Amino acid sequence: MRFNTLLWLIQHRYRWWQQRFSTKPQPLLTSTELQDLYQHASSTLPTAREVRHPLLGERNSVFAGSGYEFTDNRLHSAGEDTRFINWRLYARSGQLYRKLFLEERRPSLWIILDRRSSMRFGTQVRLKVTQAARLAMLCLYRGLRQQLPSAAVLLEQQAHWFKPIRTLSAAYPLQQAIIAAAPPQPDTQEIPLAAVLHELHVQLKPGCLIFLISDFHDLDDSMVPVLLAMSRKHHLSAYHIVDPIELQAPAQGDFVLWDATTDTTQRLNCNTAPQRQRYTTTLRQYHSALESRLYQGGVQYQRWLSSSDALQTTLDTSHAQPTRNN
Repeated sequence: MRFNTLLWLIQHRYRWWQQRFSTKPQPLLTSTELQDLYQHASSTLPTAREVRHPLLGERNSVFAGSGYEFTDNRLHSAGEDTRFINWRLYARSGQLYRKLFLEERRPSLWIILDRRSSMRFGTQVRLKVTQAARLAMLCLYRGLRQQLPSAAVLLEQQAHWFKPIRTLSAAYPLQQAIIAAAPPQPDTQEIPLAAVLHELHVQLKPGCLIFLISDFHDLDDSMVPVLLAMSRKHHLSAYHIVDPIELQAPAQGDFVLWDATTDTTQRLNCNTAPQRQRYTTTLRQYHSALESRLYQGGVQYQRWLSSSDALQTTLDTSHAQPTRNN
Protein backbone atom coordinates (compact mmCIF):
# COMPACT_ATOMS: atom_id res chain seq x y z
CA MET A 1 0.00 0.00 0.00
CA ARG A 2 2.79 2.37 0.90
CA PHE A 3 4.62 1.46 -2.28
CA ASN A 4 1.52 2.19 -4.39
CA THR A 5 1.03 5.51 -2.63
CA LEU A 6 4.68 6.44 -3.17
CA LEU A 7 4.45 5.42 -6.83
CA TRP A 8 1.33 7.55 -7.29
CA LEU A 9 3.05 10.54 -5.69
CA ILE A 10 6.07 10.12 -7.97
CA GLN A 11 3.88 9.85 -11.07
CA HIS A 12 1.77 12.83 -10.00
CA ARG A 13 4.88 14.92 -9.32
CA TYR A 14 6.39 13.90 -12.65
CA ARG A 15 3.23 14.94 -14.55
CA TRP A 16 3.24 18.29 -12.72
CA TRP A 17 6.90 18.80 -13.61
CA GLN A 18 6.18 18.01 -17.28
CA GLN A 19 3.33 20.51 -17.40
CA ARG A 20 5.36 23.15 -15.60
CA PHE A 21 8.68 22.94 -17.41
CA SER A 22 8.06 21.25 -20.75
CA THR A 23 8.44 23.54 -23.77
CA LYS A 24 5.33 23.44 -25.92
CA PRO A 25 5.22 25.14 -29.31
CA GLN A 26 3.60 28.54 -28.88
CA PRO A 27 1.26 30.28 -31.36
CA LEU A 28 2.90 32.78 -33.67
CA LEU A 29 0.76 35.63 -32.31
CA THR A 30 -0.62 36.31 -28.86
CA SER A 31 -4.17 37.42 -28.10
CA THR A 32 -2.84 40.92 -27.35
CA GLU A 33 -1.19 41.12 -30.78
CA LEU A 34 -4.40 39.92 -32.44
CA GLN A 35 -6.44 42.58 -30.63
CA ASP A 36 -3.95 45.24 -31.71
CA LEU A 37 -4.18 44.12 -35.35
CA TYR A 38 -7.99 44.13 -35.19
CA GLN A 39 -8.03 47.66 -33.78
CA HIS A 40 -5.90 48.88 -36.71
CA ALA A 41 -7.84 47.03 -39.42
CA SER A 42 -10.15 49.94 -40.17
CA SER A 43 -8.94 50.99 -43.64
CA THR A 44 -10.68 49.54 -46.67
CA LEU A 45 -9.38 46.93 -49.07
CA PRO A 46 -8.76 47.93 -52.71
CA THR A 47 -11.52 48.06 -55.30
CA ALA A 48 -11.65 44.87 -57.30
CA ARG A 49 -12.39 44.42 -60.96
CA GLU A 50 -15.99 43.79 -62.02
CA VAL A 51 -17.29 40.95 -59.89
CA ARG A 52 -19.48 37.93 -60.61
CA HIS A 53 -20.40 37.07 -57.04
CA PRO A 54 -24.01 36.66 -55.83
CA LEU A 55 -23.91 38.91 -52.74
CA LEU A 56 -25.11 42.48 -53.22
CA GLY A 57 -22.54 45.06 -52.19
CA GLU A 58 -20.73 48.20 -53.26
CA ARG A 59 -18.55 47.01 -56.21
CA ASN A 60 -19.55 47.13 -59.88
CA SER A 61 -20.44 43.74 -61.32
CA VAL A 62 -21.02 42.31 -64.79
CA PHE A 63 -24.73 41.93 -63.99
CA ALA A 64 -27.22 44.44 -65.36
CA GLY A 65 -30.02 45.36 -62.99
CA SER A 66 -31.03 48.03 -60.50
CA GLY A 67 -27.76 49.67 -59.56
CA TYR A 68 -26.46 53.23 -59.72
CA GLU A 69 -24.22 53.25 -62.80
CA PHE A 70 -26.07 53.40 -66.15
CA THR A 71 -24.84 50.89 -68.70
CA ASP A 72 -27.38 50.40 -71.55
CA ASN A 73 -31.00 50.45 -72.79
CA ARG A 74 -33.18 47.53 -73.83
CA LEU A 75 -36.76 47.16 -74.98
CA HIS A 76 -39.30 47.34 -72.17
CA SER A 77 -41.33 44.18 -71.54
CA ALA A 78 -44.89 44.08 -70.25
CA GLY A 79 -45.06 43.77 -66.47
CA GLU A 80 -41.65 45.35 -65.78
CA ASP A 81 -41.21 48.28 -63.42
CA THR A 82 -42.09 51.52 -65.24
CA ARG A 83 -39.74 53.59 -63.05
CA PHE A 84 -36.80 52.73 -65.30
CA ILE A 85 -38.41 53.59 -68.66
CA ASN A 86 -36.23 55.95 -70.71
CA TRP A 87 -38.85 58.55 -71.68
CA ARG A 88 -36.41 60.67 -73.67
CA LEU A 89 -35.56 57.71 -75.86
CA TYR A 90 -39.29 56.96 -76.20
CA ALA A 91 -39.87 60.52 -77.44
CA ARG A 92 -37.27 60.04 -80.18
CA SER A 93 -38.03 56.46 -81.21
CA GLY A 94 -41.67 55.89 -80.30
CA GLN A 95 -40.71 52.64 -78.50
CA LEU A 96 -40.47 51.92 -74.80
CA TYR A 97 -36.94 51.24 -73.59
CA ARG A 98 -35.82 50.32 -70.10
CA LYS A 99 -32.63 51.73 -68.55
CA LEU A 100 -30.10 49.14 -67.39
CA PHE A 101 -27.63 49.74 -64.55
CA LEU A 102 -24.63 47.85 -63.27
CA GLU A 103 -25.58 46.03 -60.09
CA GLU A 104 -23.22 46.41 -57.15
CA ARG A 105 -21.96 43.09 -55.82
CA ARG A 106 -19.62 42.11 -52.99
CA PRO A 107 -16.30 40.43 -53.97
CA SER A 108 -14.68 37.57 -52.11
CA LEU A 109 -11.37 37.94 -50.28
CA TRP A 110 -8.78 35.17 -50.65
CA ILE A 111 -5.60 35.00 -48.54
CA ILE A 112 -2.86 32.68 -49.80
CA LEU A 113 -0.49 32.20 -46.87
CA ASP A 114 2.83 30.38 -47.20
CA ARG A 115 3.77 28.40 -44.07
CA ARG A 116 6.28 26.08 -45.74
CA SER A 117 9.74 25.31 -44.41
CA SER A 118 11.51 28.27 -46.07
CA MET A 119 9.19 30.65 -44.19
CA ARG A 120 10.12 29.15 -40.82
CA PHE A 121 13.33 31.12 -40.64
CA GLY A 122 14.39 34.36 -39.01
CA THR A 123 17.51 36.12 -37.74
CA GLN A 124 16.01 39.29 -36.22
CA VAL A 125 12.87 39.98 -34.14
CA ARG A 126 10.65 37.23 -35.59
CA LEU A 127 10.31 34.42 -38.13
CA LYS A 128 9.21 35.18 -41.66
CA VAL A 129 6.10 33.05 -41.11
CA THR A 130 5.21 35.18 -38.06
CA GLN A 131 5.34 38.36 -40.12
CA ALA A 132 3.26 36.61 -42.78
CA ALA A 133 0.69 35.68 -40.13
CA ARG A 134 0.49 39.32 -39.01
CA LEU A 135 -0.19 40.46 -42.56
CA ALA A 136 -2.72 37.67 -43.13
CA MET A 137 -4.67 38.53 -39.97
CA LEU A 138 -4.66 42.24 -40.85
CA CYS A 139 -6.10 41.46 -44.30
CA LEU A 140 -8.64 39.05 -42.80
CA TYR A 141 -9.82 41.56 -40.19
CA ARG A 142 -10.16 44.27 -42.83
CA GLY A 143 -12.18 41.97 -45.06
CA LEU A 144 -14.52 40.94 -42.25
CA ARG A 145 -15.02 44.56 -41.20
CA GLN A 146 -16.13 45.26 -44.77
CA GLN A 147 -18.39 42.17 -44.60
CA LEU A 148 -16.54 40.51 -47.47
CA PRO A 149 -16.75 36.70 -47.74
CA SER A 150 -13.22 35.78 -46.65
CA ALA A 151 -11.43 32.54 -47.52
CA ALA A 152 -7.86 31.28 -47.38
CA VAL A 153 -5.40 28.66 -48.57
CA LEU A 154 -2.54 27.76 -46.22
CA LEU A 155 0.50 26.14 -47.83
CA GLU A 156 2.41 23.64 -45.72
CA GLN A 157 3.30 20.11 -46.79
CA GLN A 158 -0.19 20.15 -48.29
CA ALA A 159 -2.63 22.94 -49.12
CA HIS A 160 -5.30 23.57 -46.50
CA TRP A 161 -8.41 25.23 -47.94
CA PHE A 162 -10.80 27.30 -45.83
CA LYS A 163 -14.23 28.14 -47.22
CA PRO A 164 -15.49 31.73 -47.25
CA ILE A 165 -16.77 33.06 -43.94
CA ARG A 166 -18.47 36.37 -43.17
CA THR A 167 -18.30 36.89 -39.40
CA LEU A 168 -15.52 37.16 -36.84
CA SER A 169 -16.90 34.27 -34.81
CA ALA A 170 -16.90 31.99 -37.87
CA ALA A 171 -13.28 32.98 -38.57
CA TYR A 172 -11.95 31.35 -35.39
CA PRO A 173 -10.77 28.06 -37.03
CA LEU A 174 -9.03 30.03 -39.79
CA GLN A 175 -7.44 32.38 -37.26
CA GLN A 176 -6.10 29.47 -35.24
CA ALA A 177 -4.64 27.86 -38.36
CA ILE A 178 -2.93 31.12 -39.40
CA ILE A 179 -1.28 31.69 -36.02
CA ALA A 180 -0.55 28.03 -35.24
CA ALA A 181 2.96 27.24 -34.05
CA ALA A 182 5.44 26.76 -36.87
CA PRO A 183 8.40 24.64 -35.67
CA PRO A 184 11.04 23.54 -38.20
CA GLN A 185 9.70 20.97 -40.65
CA PRO A 186 11.48 17.81 -41.81
CA ASP A 187 12.90 17.76 -45.32
CA THR A 188 9.85 16.35 -47.06
CA GLN A 189 8.14 17.22 -50.31
CA GLU A 190 5.91 20.30 -50.06
CA ILE A 191 3.11 21.48 -52.30
CA PRO A 192 4.37 24.02 -54.86
CA LEU A 193 2.83 27.48 -55.07
CA ALA A 194 2.15 26.93 -58.77
CA ALA A 195 -0.31 24.09 -58.03
CA VAL A 196 -2.39 26.32 -55.74
CA LEU A 197 -2.40 29.21 -58.23
CA HIS A 198 -3.61 26.95 -61.04
CA GLU A 199 -6.40 25.62 -58.82
CA LEU A 200 -7.47 29.13 -57.85
CA HIS A 201 -7.44 30.26 -61.48
CA VAL A 202 -9.86 27.46 -62.39
CA GLN A 203 -12.19 27.74 -59.40
CA LEU A 204 -12.61 31.44 -58.61
CA LYS A 205 -15.21 33.67 -60.21
CA PRO A 206 -13.82 36.96 -61.57
CA GLY A 207 -13.58 39.92 -59.25
CA CYS A 208 -11.89 38.46 -56.17
CA LEU A 209 -9.38 40.22 -53.95
CA ILE A 210 -6.39 37.87 -53.74
CA PHE A 211 -3.41 38.43 -51.43
CA LEU A 212 -0.31 36.25 -51.86
CA ILE A 213 1.86 36.27 -48.72
CA SER A 214 5.11 34.34 -49.20
CA ASP A 215 8.85 34.53 -49.74
CA PHE A 216 8.15 33.18 -53.27
CA HIS A 217 11.21 30.94 -53.19
CA ASP A 218 9.70 28.65 -55.87
CA LEU A 219 8.34 31.37 -58.17
CA ASP A 220 9.83 30.87 -61.63
CA ASP A 221 9.18 32.05 -65.19
CA SER A 222 6.66 29.27 -65.84
CA MET A 223 4.25 30.88 -63.34
CA VAL A 224 4.09 34.28 -65.06
CA PRO A 225 1.29 33.30 -67.52
CA VAL A 226 -1.07 32.07 -64.78
CA LEU A 227 -0.36 35.19 -62.70
CA LEU A 228 -1.12 37.38 -65.71
CA ALA A 229 -4.36 35.49 -66.41
CA MET A 230 -5.43 35.87 -62.78
CA SER A 231 -4.53 39.56 -62.59
CA ARG A 232 -6.79 40.25 -65.58
CA LYS A 233 -9.78 38.87 -63.67
CA HIS A 234 -8.93 39.67 -60.06
CA HIS A 235 -7.18 42.25 -57.89
CA LEU A 236 -3.92 40.41 -57.22
CA SER A 237 -1.43 41.62 -54.59
CA ALA A 238 1.83 40.04 -53.43
CA TYR A 239 3.43 40.60 -50.02
CA HIS A 240 7.02 39.43 -50.28
CA ILE A 241 8.41 38.47 -46.86
CA VAL A 242 12.21 38.63 -46.51
CA ASP A 243 14.63 38.35 -43.60
CA PRO A 244 17.31 41.05 -43.26
CA ILE A 245 20.07 38.53 -44.00
CA GLU A 246 18.36 37.80 -47.33
CA LEU A 247 18.96 41.38 -48.46
CA GLN A 248 22.47 42.12 -47.26
CA ALA A 249 25.37 40.14 -45.85
CA PRO A 250 26.13 40.66 -42.15
CA ALA A 251 29.19 42.73 -41.27
CA GLN A 252 30.95 39.69 -39.81
CA GLY A 253 30.47 36.03 -39.02
CA ASP A 254 30.71 32.60 -40.62
CA PHE A 255 27.48 31.06 -41.96
CA VAL A 256 26.23 27.96 -43.76
CA LEU A 257 23.57 28.80 -46.36
CA TRP A 258 21.01 26.49 -47.94
CA ASP A 259 20.03 27.01 -51.58
CA ALA A 260 16.36 26.02 -51.93
CA THR A 261 16.53 25.78 -55.72
CA THR A 262 19.40 23.25 -55.79
CA ASP A 263 18.98 21.79 -52.27
CA THR A 264 22.67 22.40 -51.54
CA THR A 265 24.59 24.25 -48.84
CA GLN A 266 27.51 26.62 -49.10
CA ARG A 267 29.73 28.44 -46.63
CA LEU A 268 29.60 32.22 -46.33
CA ASN A 269 32.49 33.96 -44.63
CA CYS A 270 31.36 37.51 -43.92
CA ASN A 271 34.67 38.45 -42.34
CA THR A 272 36.04 39.29 -45.80
CA ALA A 273 34.72 42.29 -47.74
CA PRO A 274 34.93 40.70 -51.23
CA GLN A 275 32.79 37.72 -50.25
CA ARG A 276 30.25 39.99 -48.52
CA GLN A 277 30.02 42.04 -51.70
CA ARG A 278 29.57 38.98 -53.91
CA TYR A 279 26.82 37.69 -51.62
CA THR A 280 24.98 41.04 -51.59
CA THR A 281 25.23 41.33 -55.38
CA THR A 282 23.83 37.83 -55.83
CA LEU A 283 20.91 38.68 -53.54
CA ARG A 284 20.11 41.86 -55.46
CA GLN A 285 20.06 39.96 -58.74
CA TYR A 286 17.79 37.30 -57.24
CA HIS A 287 15.26 39.80 -55.84
CA SER A 288 15.33 41.85 -59.03
CA ALA A 289 14.43 38.76 -61.08
CA LEU A 290 11.68 37.85 -58.62
CA GLU A 291 10.13 41.31 -58.73
CA SER A 292 10.32 41.29 -62.52
CA ARG A 293 8.29 38.06 -62.69
CA LEU A 294 5.61 39.50 -60.42
CA TYR A 295 5.44 42.73 -62.44
CA GLN A 296 5.15 40.76 -65.67
CA GLY A 297 2.28 38.84 -64.07
CA GLY A 298 0.41 42.09 -63.37
CA VAL A 299 0.74 41.67 -59.60
CA GLN A 300 0.82 44.64 -57.22
CA TYR A 301 3.95 44.19 -55.15
CA GLN A 302 5.12 45.03 -51.63
CA ARG A 303 8.27 43.80 -49.90
CA TRP A 304 8.18 43.38 -46.14
CA LEU A 305 11.09 42.77 -43.80
CA SER A 306 10.30 40.14 -41.20
CA SER A 307 11.65 42.54 -38.55
CA SER A 308 9.33 45.43 -39.48
CA ASP A 309 6.82 46.44 -36.79
CA ALA A 310 4.89 49.15 -38.63
CA LEU A 311 2.23 47.06 -40.40
CA GLN A 312 -0.74 48.94 -39.00
CA THR A 313 0.46 52.41 -39.92
CA THR A 314 2.18 51.83 -43.26
CA LEU A 315 0.35 48.92 -44.89
CA ASP A 316 -1.73 50.33 -47.74
CA THR A 317 -3.50 47.61 -49.70
CA SER A 318 -4.94 50.09 -52.20
CA HIS A 319 -1.56 51.24 -53.55
CA ALA A 320 -1.07 51.54 -57.27
CA GLN A 321 2.72 51.45 -57.35
CA PRO A 322 5.04 48.75 -55.98
CA THR A 323 6.67 49.56 -52.67
CA ARG A 324 9.33 48.16 -50.40
CA ASN A 325 9.02 48.40 -46.63
CA ASN A 326 12.51 47.82 -45.24
